[in-house]
Amino acid sequence: MGFSGPLKAAARLTIPALLALAPASAYAGLYWFEFGGGVAQMEKSSAFYGGSTPNSLGLGGSYLFGAGLRIASDSVPLHLAIQHRLVMASSGSTSYGLQTTYPILRAYFPGVYLGFGFTPLVWKKSGSGVLVESYQHVTSATAMLGEIGFEMPITPEVSFNLSATGQLVQASGGGGLGPTYEGTASFRFFYGQGASSRIRNRGKFRGWRYPFGIELNN
Repeated sequence: MGFSGPLKAAARLTIPALLALAPASAYAGLYWFEFGGGVAQMEKSSAFYGGSTPNSLGLGGSYLFGAGLRIASDSVPLHLAIQHRLVMASSGSTSYGLQTTYPILRAYFPGVYLGFGFTPLVWKKSGSGVLVESYQHVTSATAMLGEIGFEMPITPEVSFNLSATGQLVQASGGGGLGPTYEGTASFRFFYGQGASSRIRNRGKFRGWRYPFGIELNN
C-alpha cells in the first residue's frame, strides 16, 4: 500500500460513517473543513517499529486535514468530525511515520474545544526515505486521540486554531506506541446554512479585522 493508500482507505471507510451518524437536521447546519501542521514527539516507539528503533524519536512534524459538521447547538455545541493525521519523526538516517484516521467528537466552549477520537485505522512505516516507502496497515492496532484547542475567529467563514494533541496506539503483543505529543496550528473554513447566518450578521461578528472593506464591531 503506497502513501496514498491510507488516504483512500480512510475516505472510503469513514466518510459514509460520518454521514450515517449525523442527524438529518445537521445537513442544513454548519459544515467545515480544516488543514494544518506543526511539531510532534513520539515516545515509547521501539516496540511499535521494532528493530533498533530508539524508545524516543527526535522532534518531527505533525500534519492534519479533516472535515466536520455541527450535530448539536444547545448550551454546549457538539461537532462530529473526521480527521486524518500524519506524524513523522527520524533517528539518524531512518525516518518513521504514523498515519491515523479518526472519527472525533468535539465539545465547544467559548474560544476552547475538547475532542476525543478512537480508531482501528492505523498505518506505520520506517525506512531511509520520507514518502517513498509503503505504509503498512497495522491490523491488530487501535488508536486513541485526545485534544484541546483554542479557536480564534478571523472572519465569519474562517478561523485560526492552536491545538495540543496526544495519540496512544495499542497493538497486540505489547507493541504499542505513545503517547505522541503534538502541537499544531490550523485553519478552519465554514460553509452551509450556519455559515450563511454568520455572514449575514457580520456587523455583530467578533473577529480579527481584515482588509476586505467590511467594518467589524469591537
